[in-house]
Amino acid sequence: MTNRTASILAAASFFCVLSPAWGGLITSSLGLEDTTNNDPSIHVNPIAIAFPSGAAPFNGVLIGNDITGPSFSASWNFVYTVPSLTDIVGATFYLQIYDADVCTTASRVTTPVASSFTIDGTDLTGALNAAFDADACGTTNANRNGNVNKELITLPSSLYTSLLTSPATVSLTFSNLGRGVLGDTSFNGAELIYSELDLTTQPQEGKGGGTTPEPASWSMLAAGCGLLILRRRARPRG
Repeated sequence: MTNRTASILAAASFFCVLSPAWGGLITSSLGLEDTTNNDPSIHVNPIAIAFPSGAAPFNGVLIGNDITGPSFSASWNFVYTVPSLTDIVGATFYLQIYDADVCTTASRVTTPVASSFTIDGTDLTGALNAAFDADACGTTNANRNGNVNKELITLPSSLYTSLLTSPATVSLTFSNLGRGVLGDTSFNGAELIYSELDLTTQPQEGKGGGTTPEPASWSMLAAGCGLLILRRRARPRG
């Protein structure tokens, strides 16, 4: 083997084992996802739901009380790892919650479900309430109480820098208006079912105006490595 060939193979081997900064989807979740109760306008008996049994607040325990108070209030952390040399380019938050009492007699324009909702200190109360308000309501009093609500919101790009660092802290508090079997109540208790944070990442732009090679480029390089190795093995020994 000539020195030049040895150098080429050494360089090829280096690039073949080098791990580039790949982009992709990072998911962090808590609780037990419900896949059956998909109509928020229908009353659901709690025994028909598989509530989570993990650490609080995703432990299958009602938080707050519609009658005696206080209203629902909880916080939780999403733990994950964002690989180095990657940027976040998209993020969504998903929540499944039981008995949030979205459908009360009073208008949700003046009495929103959430009085406070933040992720890493960024106020997203309006976005979550808009998602709640878009849900269908049952036409009977029974169907306005004990529903499963599933809300998905897109997070603003202003959060991306903060979300690069784990954990992401979520805080959610409901306003003092709920729904009981006899009508509206003074407080609003609820039970957490599932929550998920999804982060879409891509390779960072390189220094000096360049960019980290795209996956297709790395694939081509890997193919070149294979050809070099095969060519070396195919050479007759002498």
